[in-house]
Amino acid sequence: MTWESWKCLGKQAQHDVLAKKFDEYMLGNQDAVDLLLLVYDTAHIWDDLIDKDNPVDDDAISRSYVNALVSIPSNAFYRQYPDQFLMAFKIYIDQWLSANQLEKGGINALHHAFVLKETMMGFITQCAYLVGGIEHMQRVSNEIQELTMTDQNFSEYLAEKRYA
Repeated sequence: MTWESWKCLGKQAQHDVLAKKFDEYMLGNQDAVDLLLLVYDTAHIWDDLIDKDNPVDDDAISRSYVNALVSIPSNAFYRQYPDQFLMAFKIYIDQWLSANQLEKGGINALHHAFVLKETMMGFITQCAYLVGGIEHMQRVSNEIQELTMTDQNFSEYLAEKRYA
């Protein structure tokens, strides 16, 4: 799926596409799919709150808190690997916060910020490893990275940051 076709989809259709792709990557492990969807939803709400590029209503804010404090930690797949996920979240949150700081810099800093913000997709790769081992992770890794390209392309990111 291209960036152009992705952005034409409504939120529910995007969710459905992600759920299908996550199901493939997670070899049908529904708990892993649910965890990925919860993390994706929470991360996007947080990003929209900070970037202020999309409106976020009170229900979405409340949902993100429930996700972070209840749904994610009680997810069965998360509970199998809490130490690995906690460390991953620490790293990805640090990278995302660093990216937000870099966004205050010039165009070169924005390139680094864009790359850092996309590293959260490594969480999907990590989950693929946990459900299917190293060979499975390596089989789906490139496709997972291509999935990040549907989220936002660099040109649009620059335009959003007023560098177009």
